[in-house]
Formats: sequence, structure tokens, C-alpha cells
Amino acid sequence: MVKFIFIVLCGIVFQLGSADAITRRPSRECLLCHVLWFDDFKTDAQTLLQEKESPIVIAGAVGLASSRKMCDSCHDGYVFDSRVKVIEGNPHHMLKKPPDGFKLPEDFRLDSNNEMYCGTCHTLHDISGGETVGSTPFLRRANERSEMCMACHTGKTEQQGSTNHPVLRKVNYVSSFEGDQRGAQFGPEGEIICQSCHNSHGRRALAAPLSNSTLCLSCHPKEKHLIATKHDLRTTLPEATNIKQKRAVDSGPCGACHVPHNGIGKRLWARRLEPGNLATQMCLSCHGEKSGYQTKRLGNFSHPTNVEPVPNAETPPKLPLYSNGLFKQARGRVQCPTCHDVHRWAPAALAAKDAEKAEGDASNSFLRLSNHSSSALCIECHDDKKQLITSDHNLTVTAPNETNILGFTAVDSGPCGACHVPHNAAGPRLWAQPISGDQDFVSQLCSGCHRPNGAAQAKLIGDNYHPVDVVFKDSSGARAHERADTKLPLYDKDGNRKPEEKIVCMTCHEPHVWNPQKTGALRDYTHANMEGDAADSFLRKANFPSSDLCKVCHADKALVDGSNHDLNVTAPEAVNLLGQTVKESGPCGACHLVHNSPYRLKLWARPYGPVSEQDSIMVALCTSCHSEGNIAANKIPLIATHPEGKLITNIMQFNAEKKDYTLIFDKTGKEVNVGNLSCPSCHNAHRQSLRGNRVKDHSGSDLMEKFLRTLSHKTVCSDCHGPEALFRYQYFHDPVKRAEISKK
Repeated sequence: MVKFIFIVLCGIVFQLGSADAITRRPSRECLLCHVLWFDDFKTDAQTLLQEKESPIVIAGAVGLASSRKMCDSCHDGYVFDSRVKVIEGNPHHMLKKPPDGFKLPEDFRLDSNNEMYCGTCHTLHDISGGETVGSTPFLRRANERSEMCMACHTGKTEQQGSTNHPVLRKVNYVSSFEGDQRGAQFGPEGEIICQSCHNSHGRRALAAPLSNSTLCLSCHPKEKHLIATKHDLRTTLPEATNIKQKRAVDSGPCGACHVPHNGIGKRLWARRLEPGNLATQMCLSCHGEKSGYQTKRLGNFSHPTNVEPVPNAETPPKLPLYSNGLFKQARGRVQCPTCHDVHRWAPAALAAKDAEKAEGDASNSFLRLSNHSSSALCIECHDDKKQLITSDHNLTVTAPNETNILGFTAVDSGPCGACHVPHNAAGPRLWAQPISGDQDFVSQLCSGCHRPNGAAQAKLIGDNYHPVDVVFKDSSGARAHERADTKLPLYDKDGNRKPEEKIVCMTCHEPHVWNPQKTGALRDYTHANMEGDAADSFLRKANFPSSDLCKVCHADKALVDGSNHDLNVTAPEAVNLLGQTVKESGPCGACHLVHNSPYRLKLWARPYGPVSEQDSIMVALCTSCHSEGNIAANKIPLIATHPEGKLITNIMQFNAEKKDYTLIFDKTGKEVNVGNLSCPSCHNAHRQSLRGNRVKDHSGSDLMEKFLRTLSHKTVCSDCHGPEALFRYQYFHDPVKRAEISKK
């Protein structure tokens, strides 16, 4: 039985026997295109291709076989492995003249009209080639590594340029499933080549459509979570165009911000950039005031960018830092993408759900880490503040209904967000609470909550409290810069640390650290309002068992530690007016209250003792202990006060700059230069021993251990008593010994 195969060439039907069909003959292969060259096949029938239709001239003759119609007679898409027949939208099939300045290599031909045709890139007589990408037969040059593409498109293929997509770079992150799905092609060593994204015979010469960024996401699958979020400009800014004047609906979501060729600067940026830090300006191209778009703004107070991480802090393990060239770098700088992953709405969600309509909070908003409940994002850099999470300043526990200026509760914003917001803050320190004009800004950082009807209304400071917003001076009158180290921070009006500025609440308090003697989270936190003492309470230094906090500024008063006036030594169970033992208040707190003192004078912490109408109120401070029924009842002198009506002056010979200066107070406790003597005139209640800092005799029997200011007779006593001044000074409280000495 004879089998026949029918073929149609250029409108002519030929019949070949099966024996002829399976016998490969070069002359007959030529017939596929050159049927008119062979006399055996000439007929009277008119062929489909006419000489006059071909502008192709080869060696002076019309190149009918090289025409577009000849190629399309086979490559019309009917055969699966054929090049799809696409004319509209494909630059290589539009057969137009190359643009001005576009110089083709000499071996890339044009037709007689100087237009491109199939033979520009193909030559049918070169059948060399292999199985690898770009080694396809009939190309004028090998194209395994896009050599042929680069020969023409030199401006699109800068290998290391910052404005074009990189090529000839090996990649390891391509999703093989999605890549294979569109037939992605790579070089012989797995490197990116032009054919990875382009199909010279496809629509718009692309290997996949742009409308949904299918092409981009084939290699960058992690970025697919941008789809249907607020950063998908197809829905949020549908009329906005990129630098190519393309809307996102045409360029695809990725194309709204990135273009593969001739982008602006790094990251193939596709939007207009203002001068300045690149990473910031990339975000401000939409979120800046000059963008003209109705998008989220940063406000006047926003988290700093292009800065190094917190000094002395470890590199955040889960957040990227960037070099000036916007490359990830271990010791780089904090930029917008340090905290934000612009391609992913929620770090914990695989896909966004109505994210283009959702109002963000600390659990999404394109954050790299959820800041919800534990402020994990903030703690990455501000690790020294993490003790706040397990303290009473975590408002998710102590005041869950309180909101910040953006209307978020601490549950929504995270614990840090109760007081600080990264964008659109109310003032310096990224402050998240309203600021009024009735106080300086630094005071309001604390009084915003610690006020009547505030979140911390149970912890107010009262009418009498340690002075704030005052210039620091130590007991000798020296300014801060004259001291070796103040060890406690001073602040200017904007809340910035400066060595010669003022004492504010944060000078003594660190609002992020409940217990200064511990680091990290508190394991014993009970998730309830904790009652503090002198060892914690957000103090910068523990003030028990010694007065380490107070003595930073009041160094001359710290000598009270370990003395008989240190109630931890002599009366550990005694309580002050707030019901605090010395362990709870610290040695200084036994007699002075930093907050909520009922008395303005010396912020006194004990009930005033008995005092005569003529005596200064300063005497009442001493008799609050040294009186019947009180903790120093066994130390009540026989004679306690100097005779009345004996006015003393210290303004001439004895003044504050001399060693033996005698203090004189009026009845209100104000220090004056003329008046009566009172207890503090001769006694320094903070220094028991005149021998030095260490107390040797706790019995107080040694004259050197009686809290005297001086043993010298060269005091105001000598003005009236002359040579007897020494004895009258030493035996002031003992009338018997004083009289005996006087008789002698």
C-alpha cells in the first residue's frame, strides 16, 4: 500500500510518496521556501507571494523567500512550538525603521526601505545551534547570554548600571514553579539574560503580561503580597503615573514604582525624586507633601532616618540597615525600609484581606515586625527599653482604654505607641499625647498621664514636690560642667539631653525601666499596678539601701548613710507621712518626700515636732524625732534652744564662703543673716562624724560624732562669749557642765 503526504507551499499543492517523505534531501528542504527555483516544480498556477510585494533585495535580486509572509506561512502559531503570530504591539514585528541614533551592527540587515524584517535577526542558511537558550538555529549571532540582544539594545543592558535591570548575574531566588510556568529562560550558568523577561516575538516583546505584574512576580514571588494592598496603586491612586507616564493599571502594580529600564537611581525607581537621602525620598515620592497625592503623611515630627542605630546598641537582628547606596549592610543606617516592608501589608499574614481599604495599626501597616501587644519592632533597636513591657508603664495592662493622638489604644499601637508614634507625632520625642501650653514640654511628658483624670491619676506628685525645670547646682554652687560627672541627665526645653540644662522629671526617672538594678523583662511582674519603693519605681538609680540617687546631686548630704540619722540603722520600722518605712522610701525619704509632701519646707516627710512661738520652724524639723513619744525620745537635750532676744549676725566676719559659717533662719525657715540661732545653726543633720565619712561611735557619746558643724570656737559664738565660746559651744545642751566651766 502506497502512502502519500500532501504539502502546500505558497499556494501550490504537492504530493509526495511516503518513501520520498522519509528520505532527507537538501534540495527538497530548500523547496520549503524556494519552490520557484526548481524547474521540476514550476506550474502555471500563480503563487501567493508576488515579487512586487517584497522590499527585500539580496545580491541584487528580490528576496521573495525572506519576506514576512513566507515566514508566517509556517510560523503562524498553528504548530505548538512555533512563534506565535503577533503583529500589533510587538516592536520586532511592526517592521519599522530603527529610531534615530539606533545603529545596527553590520551583519544585521534592513530591507530596501531601511526597515526591519525577519532577516534582520534571522538567516535561514545557518542551521548551527544546540539545545541551550540562545543557541537556536537561524539566528545571525549566538544569543546564549543575550549577546544578540545587547548588540542592538546597548542602552537597556548596562550590566552593573543603576538604571537598568541587572543582566548576566546569577540568581538563586527564582521560584522554579512560577518561572517554569511561563517558560522563563536563563543563561547557561543560571544567570539573568534578556530572554528571562523578553520574548522577541511576543506581545510588546514580553514573556508575560504586565497588567498584574505576572512577569515581575515570576522571579520575585515574595513581593506578590503587595497585590490588593494600599501600595497597589491600581486601586488607591489609579490616575497616578510613573516616569514613563504609565498608570499602574497599564504597567502593573510593580511598574508603579519600578521600571526595568532607565529608572531613576537605585532600585529601578519609577517615580519623581526630590533631592536628599534616596531611601527617604523614594517613600516621599508618594507620602511627601510635594507629591500631590492624598496619602499618609509623616508630619513635622517623624522617626529620624539616615541615622545610625541607637549608640552602643547591638545591630537589630531582624531589621535591615542600609548603606548610603541603599544596600543592606550590617553596620548601616536606619532608613524607611528598616521598619517597613513596602511589599507586604501584614508581617504575620500570607495574603492581605481588603488591605487596600483597611486602616492600619501596629500589627500591619507594611511593618516588618508586628508591633502589636509587645512592641517587638521598637524593641529590636531600643532593647534597653524592653523592661517597660513588664512594668506599669505598659498601658495595655494598666490603662487599656487610654488612646494616643492618633486615636489608638496601647493594645492597637503597642505599649510604645501609648507615648510615642513614629509619624505625625505631637512634638519632639515623637510624643503621642496632646501637648498644652500651661507647662514646659519636658514636664508634660510625665504630666500628660500623671494628672487629675489622667491615665496615672492614682500617682500624682501633689502640691509640694522636688523642683523641676530648674538649672542644676550642686551643694557647693558649682554648675554641671564643673563637676566630674553628674551621672544624671539634664534636659533642654525640647527634651534633649544637654549637660548644662535643667533638672526635669526624667533626670531622676527612667520611664522605660522599672528596676534599675535589673536588665531585661521582669519575671516577677504580676500584670497589675505594682507599688514601688526606693529600689525601683522607674528611678535611674536605686535609692536603697544607700542614697545613691540623691547623692548624685546632693553629695554633701549623702554622709547621712550609715549614721544615726539613717533610720535603716536606728529605726527601720519607723514610717514617714506616706506610711513608708526607710526601706520603701530610702534613707533620704525618711525625712524628705520627693512627691506629695504636705510641707513645702524641705519637703518634710515627718509630722512637725513641738516648738515655741519664738523658735524657727527649723526647730520643729528636729523635734519631729527628738521629742517625747517619737523615735529619738532618748536624745532630747536638757537645753534645746538659744536664749531668745539675742540677735546674731553672720554677715560680716562669718559668711557662706568660710568654713565656720553659721546658718541663721527666721521663723518661716528662710535663711537670713540676722536672727536667732536654731538647731541647724550648729548641727549638720546629714554628717554625724567630723572625722570623715565613716561613723565610729553610733552611741553619740563622742563629741566628734554628734552631727556638729564644727568643733572650732571661731564661730559667731565668739562675738559675744569671747574665750568662753568654745566651752559654751561644746556644752550648749548641758547647763550643768556649762555652768561649771564658766565658774572656772
